[in-house]
Amino acid sequence: MPQQPNITAAEHRRASRGSRRCVVDGEEEAAAVDGASAATQRRFCGVVVGLQSCCHVEHPVWRDYSAKRPSSQQNQIRLQQPPRPYRRCSYIPFLPVSSSRPHRCSDSSGGAPSALVHSGPATRPRPSSIRGPAPSTLTRRPTTAWGGSGKQHGSSAPCRPAHRPSRRAPTTPQVDISSAQGMTMILLARSLRSSLRPPLAAGFSSAPTAASSSAAAAEAERSIRDGPRNDWSRPEIQAVYDSPLLDLLFHGAQVHRNVHKFREVQQCTLLSIKTGGCSEDCSYCPQSSRYNTGLKAQKLMNKDDVLEAAKKAKEAGSTRFCMGAAWRETIGRKTNFNQILGYVKEIRGMGMEVCCTLGMIEKQQAEELKKAGLTAYNHNLDTSREYYPNIITTRSYDDRLQTLQHVREAGISICSGGIIGLGEAEEDRVGLLHTLATLPTHPESVPINALVAVKGTPLEDQKPVEIWEMIRMVATARIVMPKAMVRLSAGRVRFSMPEQALCFLAGANSIFAGEKLLTTANNDFDADKAMFKILGLIPKAPSFSDEEAAAPDSDTERPEQAASM
Repeated sequence: MPQQPNITAAEHRRASRGSRRCVVDGEEEAAAVDGASAATQRRFCGVVVGLQSCCHVEHPVWRDYSAKRPSSQQNQIRLQQPPRPYRRCSYIPFLPVSSSRPHRCSDSSGGAPSALVHSGPATRPRPSSIRGPAPSTLTRRPTTAWGGSGKQHGSSAPCRPAHRPSRRAPTTPQVDISSAQGMTMILLARSLRSSLRPPLAAGFSSAPTAASSSAAAAEAERSIRDGPRNDWSRPEIQAVYDSPLLDLLFHGAQVHRNVHKFREVQQCTLLSIKTGGCSEDCSYCPQSSRYNTGLKAQKLMNKDDVLEAAKKAKEAGSTRFCMGAAWRETIGRKTNFNQILGYVKEIRGMGMEVCCTLGMIEKQQAEELKKAGLTAYNHNLDTSREYYPNIITTRSYDDRLQTLQHVREAGISICSGGIIGLGEAEEDRVGLLHTLATLPTHPESVPINALVAVKGTPLEDQKPVEIWEMIRMVATARIVMPKAMVRLSAGRVRFSMPEQALCFLAGANSIFAGEKLLTTANNDFDADKAMFKILGLIPKAPSFSDEEAAAPDSDTERPEQAASM
């Protein structure tokens, strides 16, 4: 460590509001009480190494660890000299490492000094001018290296530094505090110790901390403390969404860790059981009969093919199987609807969660699906109410909300999310999340889709979604709807494994696996299997029971953006 400029005691006293004479390494030095600037402290001791209290503590003393230690011969001469009438010290420096020269104190009768060691958090308040986390308390060791038992520290006897190493083996890693690198490591660790402490360890306040004053920080704390809420205002969600990205990601991860098993991710598979020929005009969907996308309309798949696909998905690790049909609604399709009821029963009997996305349904049909064993029903809102007419004109926003109400009343878990990259503004993304977060009960599943632009659709020239946009949506959804399953759905194939890992950190806990999502490309089973292994993800087991009607806790979704039927 480079030598530090000297400063006289008088200069040091003038730099502070007062001073006190204490013992440092057996010599009298002037130490600032309160008020000395950080620059003055650094000039005085080279590096401020924190403080440690002994008994009754009022004022600080800093020790220059870069100073040269006296030789053994000088120490012996010093020990033979009679005690000097020093005033007892109130502080000794705190070392976050085991020191080979422990502080010792002897009583006025000349008894053997006793060693002091660190153990536990401080119990006395520290001066307001001293920054940093509270140091550990000093406690007396029963037997010392000097032999015998020591007297109570804080007596009128002088305090001297020890000249023999402690017999007690160090309990913490040794750090060379004589080097600049070692001291930097110590100070950095101490400075980060409190700032990196999880909020739950220190308790939550109603306002964001000084270290993180963003809306994401405040609402994440509130979400963890109070649980889900349905009274979100749009400006509140907008403030969370607009938080600095890294801050938003971090606090989304905090909420996720508090509510869910952090590394657990559910793998789902989506199959288009009736493809193409849809009468709707959804601008993003290649299955609309209004657009020339080269997709041929197909009839409803037979039972054997559907069950074979479900079996393959289960063997690959999927615990939820979703079936999508390109219809506007199921009304008037009694034969096909009854076939689908049979599919639901068979797949549920395989021990998998079952989800359907069949367009608009009536309450009676929702009840029949529930009796057949349906776990969840997907019906996306796609975007905000304001931007919705720019995307779809053949079905109203209220029609979609009515379908969600029928599903909820039937006791089926709701899966509803949206698509980003439709040409909407960020305010529209916030509007979508606001609508979902203010439903009487939050959706159990919230799929976040990134538009897959298909040639022949009105949105074929849309710019691809950036990963940062996806992370922002995922983290905001996690904070405002903490208990929902946030699912990475359509468009995931464009994101690399590290980019997907950031989404999992932000709060996503489900993916769709398989070569296709309805009709668009997707990550295959082998790629996702490799990702699970590399990232250490844990497959989520299926979640269902006979009590789902009262409290459904499994979620569903239709991941592809084309699944808004």
